Amino acid sequence: MANGTNRKLVADAFAAWEEGDFGPFFEIVADDVVWTVIGSTSISGTYHGKQAFLDGAVGPIHDALAEPIRATVRNVFEAGDHVILQWTGRSTMRSGGPYDQVYCWVMRLAGGRIVETTAYLDTDLVRRALEG
Repeated sequence: MANGTNRKLVADAFAAWEEGDFGPFFEIVADDVVWTVIGSTSISGTYHGKQAFLDGAVGPIHDALAEPIRATVRNVFEAGDHVILQWTGRSTMRSGGPYDQVYCWVMRLAGGRIVETTAYLDTDLVRRALEG
């Protein structure tokens, strides 16, 4: 896919997340995705497979927050088979503090699926949320 097709695929799927439904986005994530979360937090590292990522990173963050993350897209860029998604996520930590995260996900797509991602984010905020 080229000429904005991958960009549109990601932007359209993520638009549903902005409305509170993250399902369409994760539907385009390949089952065998390789997803890297930067940093040295307890959820940082490279996950091999969508379920491993959901269990190892998404689940712990979800459990650390009082409500689901409300997403807002800032930019979506396409370069070859890569899509770069800049977005913010807002929630409240179970401790009561704000969880105002800034993300930059660099994704490689193949066949209309996200097959590789590196997620850049405020790891200190993640650490604080997980420590509760």
